[in-house]
Parts: sequence; C-alpha cells; structure tokens
Amino acid sequence: MKVIKEHIKTRSFKQFYLLYGSEDYLKKLYRDKLKSAILEDGSDMNYSYFEGKKVDPTEIIELAKTVPFFNDHRFIILDGTGLGKKSDDSFIKGLKEISDTSVLLFIEDTIEKRKKIYKFLSKQG
Repeated sequence: MKVIKEHIKTRSFKQFYLLYGSEDYLKKLYRDKLKSAILEDGSDMNYSYFEGKKVDPTEIIELAKTVPFFNDHRFIILDGTGLGKKSDDSFIKGLKEISDTSVLLFIEDTIEKRKKIYKFLSKQG
C-alpha cells in the first residue's frame, strides 16, 4: 500500500498493479484512489471495468493497446476475473505488448504466487 501511495503522490504509475486479500474495504479504497489519480479529469472515457469470470482476455489486451484519448493514461480494472490468479501464456504475452500509457489493476481474493502471471505482475508492476 505504501508503494501505491507513493506512486499517487509522485504521479509516476506502473503498468500493472495487483491487489489481493480478504480486506475488501482496503482493495476498494486503493482502487478508487488509483482511479481518481490516474483519471484526473474524472472522465470515464479512458476507463474500463471488467468483473467476473466471463471476460475475454483478447478484448482486454486490445483495449490496453489503445492509446488514451485526452489523458495521459488508460485505466483498466480487472475485478475478480481470475486473470490475476491464473492466466495462459498468450494473455501474458499480450500484456507485454500493451501501450506504455495503459495501467491495469488486477483485484483478486486469493493469489497463487507460483503461477507465471503473479511472477510477471510482481516483476513488471
């Protein structure tokens, strides 16, 4: 949480963030803080929210490759999608190709630290 506070303060954001655990209040609090810091103007034009297991990873990657419009960043939240816990190699490969201006926030209840996606996110984010 200290890292997120520092990134908000300095306005230097990483491409990937992963919030996990049983503390729903804290996850929502930092989700909202990141959203308001990244999307300063309050516009939802560069904001996308995906929730649940029935999301299309290809759609997320294509959206993340898109350059933001009238803002410095595009902010994408993946809440409870399972993509932060377990993802195939094609999704991870796609994450490597996204725009430098995209910020993805993965929110999960639990995480498996031995999975490739966790190792990728902890290295890149």
